[in-house]
Amino acid sequence: IAASLQVDPLLSVAEHINSASQNGAISFDDAHRLIAEMVNSANLTEHVHTALLTYQAQHQKSYALAVYIGMYDYKLAFKFRGTDLISKTSERQLAQFMLHISEAKQQLSTAVTLSSRPYLAYTALISVEKSNGTYVDAKRAFDQAEAIYPENVSAKLAYVPSLSPMWGGSMAMLEAYGEKLAQSKLPDSVKNPVTASILANKAIVLWSSVKKEDAGDLYLQAFQLDYSELKYAGYAYNAFKQENLPQKMLAVCNSVLQVSPENVDYLNKRGYLYQTELANWPMALKDYEVAASLNNGWALHQVGLAYMLGSGNTPRDYDMAHDALSKAIAQGYVKANETLASLKNYGSDLPHRGGKIEIRPASPIYKQK
Repeated sequence: IAASLQVDPLLSVAEHINSASQNGAISFDDAHRLIAEMVNSANLTEHVHTALLTYQAQHQKSYALAVYIGMYDYKLAFKFRGTDLISKTSERQLAQFMLHISEAKQQLSTAVTLSSRPYLAYTALISVEKSNGTYVDAKRAFDQAEAIYPENVSAKLAYVPSLSPMWGGSMAMLEAYGEKLAQSKLPDSVKNPVTASILANKAIVLWSSVKKEDAGDLYLQAFQLDYSELKYAGYAYNAFKQENLPQKMLAVCNSVLQVSPENVDYLNKRGYLYQTELANWPMALKDYEVAASLNNGWALHQVGLAYMLGSGNTPRDYDMAHDALSKAIAQGYVKANETLASLKNYGSDLPHRGGKIEIRPASPIYKQK
């Protein structure tokens, strides 16, 4: 609905979500997540923005629509801002960014007046005020959201970045809020994701000061507190990779696979670590075979190579290699075509269902690998 901009049903869904949160059928955090998902799936364009404003002119008392448009404006602002460093951002980009941040603030400030419990509006307003560089106003919006729903997660997560040096705060402010959170009587379901966010924000600062290993350690701790944020594991892995720390890269893979044993990306990452950095082909093949059983083309290719070349004392087997490489091709892994052709044309006598198959001596390239 959001992606196709069917505004009538979009408003209906937003109103339903808000109503459900106001009467306790779902939490305010769930409502915030759902509306954020609607915004994230929408097309971020000025045309859509104009259509929303035109529709809003006929529904000026709609709290849910004002919240939606405010959150939409916020996302649109960052689309125009881009991801370049501020020094490489054009004046036009910055002007568009500030325009939509201002419009987001206006929408959400209006929304606050349209509901007796405007948690969603205050939560969205925290991020907008942070982007304005006004910590005091961000803190004020956060306090208002906390007063409505003390055991929230979404408002706290929106508030944490405003404490970072990247947005005018400091490491001391992040530390202080972390200590306050630890001493609170809030449940772990609230503490853990927020503490993870604090660690991740500290990691960003360390990364920017070229302390990548320390940043990776914090990102890994953050992931271990909040397994739903797989991106923390990715940041940790990349930090350790840049510092050439294979044992720490392995620790990241193990953490992910402990909670998500069929994560193909991390099965392949761990397999490749075992293969290239840790010289443990049996463990590498074990991970590749699990990923291959999940129809991953790259892993199927690795399994095919192992049986073709006898890597790490893997028994050389023509049929096993042929089957794996054929499946890799079926999954769209193009390189497997070349390897399958090599299997048919090079190598020593390999076991085959019809006895041994006569093929030429192994290619020097594959012997070297």
